[in-house]
Amino acid sequence: MSITYLTETEFSIQSLIDEKKIVESDACDIELALELSRSNRRKKINFVGLIETPGRVLFSLPKFHHGKNETTAKLIIKLMRRISKENKNSKCPADAQLFDQKKNEGHLSRINIASFILEDFYTNGLLSIRRSYLKYSDTRTPDWGRTIQNRYALHSESGPIYEKWISKHTERTEHKVITEIHRAIVTKCSNLYGELAGYPSNPILGSSTRSTVITTALPILRSVMRRTFFMRETQILKALINWIEEEHYSGVKFFGTQYFHTIWEKICSSLFSDVKKSDNWKDVMPLPEWRIWKTSKVYCSEGKFIIDALTELPDKKGILLLDAKYYRVKPSQDGRVSGPGVGDISKQLHYEDLVFTSNTFTTLFGEDRSKIINCFVFPVGSNALDLFPFGEIKIPRITKNRIVCVNLSGVRAIQRYLNNQLFTHSELRDFNILIDQTTASLP
Repeated sequence: MSITYLTETEFSIQSLIDEKKIVESDACDIELALELSRSNRRKKINFVGLIETPGRVLFSLPKFHHGKNETTAKLIIKLMRRISKENKNSKCPADAQLFDQKKNEGHLSRINIASFILEDFYTNGLLSIRRSYLKYSDTRTPDWGRTIQNRYALHSESGPIYEKWISKHTERTEHKVITEIHRAIVTKCSNLYGELAGYPSNPILGSSTRSTVITTALPILRSVMRRTFFMRETQILKALINWIEEEHYSGVKFFGTQYFHTIWEKICSSLFSDVKKSDNWKDVMPLPEWRIWKTSKVYCSEGKFIIDALTELPDKKGILLLDAKYYRVKPSQDGRVSGPGVGDISKQLHYEDLVFTSNTFTTLFGEDRSKIINCFVFPVGSNALDLFPFGEIKIPRITKNRIVCVNLSGVRAIQRYLNNQLFTHSELRDFNILIDQTTASLP
C-alpha cells in the first residue's frame, strides 16, 4: 500500500487539491467528517492519523514529527489503537474523532478492523466454529440444575447419589467455508495494512484462497453468527462482516483525531505519574461556589480547574505542576514567539497559587514556594534527550513566578507510554537538579 505522508497543520484542503492528492468528492467527504468550512479551504488542518480516499492513502503525522515517516506512522497507529481501547471504543472505533462521543457515527476505519483481525489471528490462529450441547457424563463438571430436574437420584444416608449427571460439552465443527472466509480476509488485511499495523505483510496461511469467497461470505457469516455464543467467535465474525461491508463503501475513511493535544496531555500525565486524583491532592482545586442572597444557601457549580499533571518529586524535594502544551515554539525576528497565550499562562500561575495555599502543601513543605516547579511541556522531534528545560515564561509587573519551558521528545514519549515506562525517581531527580542548576543564576 503506497502512502503519502503529510504533517499536521502544514496542509489544507486546497493544497491537497492543487497537488492532486485528492479530488473534489474526496474534499467534500473530508470537510463533512472533520466539520471544516468549505468557504475557507486554505485553512490549515488539525488532524493526526490515516485518511483513505478511493484513489490515495494519506497519513497526517504530528506537528513534532522528525525522522522516518514509516516508523512514526506505525507508532501513531499503535498509539491510536491503545487510546481507543482505553476509551472503550475498540469494538466500535470512532473514525475522525476518537474522543468526542457525539461524533462517533460513520464508517469504521478499515485499518482498525484489520488490526483487530490480525491481532486475533496471530494470537489464536484461523477461526473454527464451536458448538455446545448437553450430555450425560460421569466425568465432566455437572449442571446440577438440569441434573436435579431431569434425573432420578439414589438416596443414601449422606444424601442423593447420581450414577450419571447432565453436563455441558463443547466441540469444534468442520466449517471449512468459515475458515476459508477468515483466511481470505486475513490475507487481504495483511497485504493492505499488515506492515503499517506492525504485523508480517505476507503471513503463511496455507493453501491459496479464492477471491470469490469474500464476495459470497456475508449471508454465511450472519447465519453462523446468529447461532454462535462464544465471545471470540462472535467478535471475529462481527469484524469479518464489518470488513466486507466497508469494502463496499466508496467514500473517504479515517482513523485518527483532530484532538491530538488530548493524547499529548494523556501521555504526559501518565509518564509523570500524576497524583492529582490521590487522597492527598484531590481537593486542592476548589469548585466555584454560588451564594443566593435571598436564601443564604451556597451551591457548588459543575466543573473545576484541572491540572494536566501534579507530580511528587522523590526525596520530598517538592512537586511538579505540568501543563502539556501541543505547540511548536518558534521565536520570530520581531521579538515574538508562538506558544501559549496569556490565558494559559495566567491559569497555570493560578494553579500554582491554589496548590501553594492548600493544606496538603503546607503540611508537606510549609510555606516554601520554591518547592513548586511549574512547567509547560512541549513535544519536539529530536530524540537526543527525553526531558530538557530550555526557557521560562513570566508576566512582568503581575507575578515574579516563572513557568519553566521543557522540551520532551514526542516520539520517545509515545514509545515510553506504549511500553508503560514511566519516568523513574532517578530521572525525576536528575531533572530537578538540572532545573535548579539552570535557574540558580537567573534573576
